[in-house]
Amino acid sequence: MSKLIEFETHRLGLNCGSAPIRDMLEYNGFMFTEPMCFGLGSGLHFVYHHGGEEVVDRQYRAPLTVITGRTETPFVELCSVLGIKITLKRTHDKEIAWKTVKELIDRDIPVACDIDVSKIHDTNPIAEQFGYSMGGHKAILIGYNEERNEAVIVENVIEEPVTIPLDAFHMIRASADLYPSENEWFYIDPPQQIQDISVAIKMAIRKNVQLMKYPAFSLYGTDKEWSGLPGLRVWHEEIMKWPSILDKDRLELSIFTAFIQNSISGGGLFRKMYARFLREADDHLNEPQLVQASNMYRKLAKKWDALIDMMMNGYHAKEYSVFSSLEFKLLTDEILIMENEAIQLLDEVSKKWFS
Repeated sequence: MSKLIEFETHRLGLNCGSAPIRDMLEYNGFMFTEPMCFGLGSGLHFVYHHGGEEVVDRQYRAPLTVITGRTETPFVELCSVLGIKITLKRTHDKEIAWKTVKELIDRDIPVACDIDVSKIHDTNPIAEQFGYSMGGHKAILIGYNEERNEAVIVENVIEEPVTIPLDAFHMIRASADLYPSENEWFYIDPPQQIQDISVAIKMAIRKNVQLMKYPAFSLYGTDKEWSGLPGLRVWHEEIMKWPSILDKDRLELSIFTAFIQNSISGGGLFRKMYARFLREADDHLNEPQLVQASNMYRKLAKKWDALIDMMMNGYHAKEYSVFSSLEFKLLTDEILIMENEAIQLLDEVSKKWFS
């Protein structure tokens, strides 16, 4: 059997948490930019942890210290504020996983599948550099041909659809050392009319403020928070100590992972993308404070870029005195202050909408 969906709505994107859902929304007749999808998904976040006992699910514990600026599933929150039904599932049964997505493709429903992308092309240098393969990447399945052993997928960083062996597709849906994909997939079923965009934007910003101020990711048994603004404070306390508290392998992998996270965000640890969302939000809401907040996140993006560049310079030189330099300390101080000020501004403006 075979099937190929006429999927002409793909656009090059920055991140697999926002680009695939943008393509799928347009396929269903709803036009959005990727930054708008990211913002409507309340995607701005900060997570910092050592990949250890603070992670409840042991399959997500990793031999590195994590810094990231995005929530795990912004596409779910986006559907929530727009009033779109999203179905997200995973299973260890490969046969059920394939049968289910195959039936959806047969009904002209594109399916976003979680995959280990390093197994099909070199877009994950962590696998090449350190030998770790990772799941967590979303690609859209739009077709298959069982007789020719082919699967057709859409990748956010590649302009045209990619054809890969179908048996390889089955493998990359189930493989990965870190953050295993476990055959996860999702698809959307939009209503005839989605939520009013102005209302959705207000809801999304308010939810993002709540997420940053009162995060739910903590180290059980202690009062230490590892995400949002509390996580930033922990990061600020520890980052200059990395060369002394992390062994050499963990230090190198952690720096390199932060660099990759920054690269796939469009720069600025997702702050640049959120800044673009806020400018678009102002077009709908005519709220000057959103422009002010956008400018703050643009400046923050440059600070994060500079900090991660300094870390990478140490990585390439295999010399880490940069972590104890005055310039590095001042940058971390500025980032902590500006992150708090930006959320405070969004807190003030969003409270007005719901008072």
